[in-house]
Amino acid sequence: MGNGIKRVHQIHAKIECVATDLSPAYTAAIREAFPDAVLVYDHFHVIKMFNEVIDETRKRIYREIKDKTARKALKGIRYILLKRPENLNSSPNEPERLRQALESNEDLSKIYILKEDFNRLWSQPDKTTARSHLQEWLEFAYSLEIKEFAKFCNKFKKHIEYVLNFYDSPISTGPLEGINNKIKTLKRQSYGFRDAEYFALKILALHRSRYALVG
Repeated sequence: MGNGIKRVHQIHAKIECVATDLSPAYTAAIREAFPDAVLVYDHFHVIKMFNEVIDETRKRIYREIKDKTARKALKGIRYILLKRPENLNSSPNEPERLRQALESNEDLSKIYILKEDFNRLWSQPDKTTARSHLQEWLEFAYSLEIKEFAKFCNKFKKHIEYVLNFYDSPISTGPLEGINNKIKTLKRQSYGFRDAEYFALKILALHRSRYALVG
């Protein structure tokens, strides 16, 4: 990515905003090449990082629980805990399993509240409101004294401005991730390419094609 940023800079492309993950290397390269561009930390990557903290905390809670009934309630709820409430499936009784898990452990219930409030960060009416929402969330998170979240908050505070820049430029790395997945699929279906130039042409053809030839 660093070389790609340099090439774009060399052709004097006018870049107004850039979305990236939280990589320090990417951040430094973008700030050097495009100092005037709005840098936005992709919210899907931020949520992914946050979900990893949730899972780390869940594992620690499970290890510390001695009661068999409480342990049973927490077993196998990883994906249920990370889901949004509206996405829970009623057929395997996910809402009931989530309720039982949250009632069985106070820390887990606090974590779930934190998760839902955190996800609301990107649905605020404006940047000012989002900033206030985030500050309140951080204060609440610190007050719970859960070590995994205290560590996350200390790291996250350094990135607040780049996260909130989403309200100035509502972009994400989603389109780029889609392109990368297409290229990976092309490479896998072709069992790799020995000729780099031919591979580049195939990538160009892939993104210029709109219709499939049949018959």
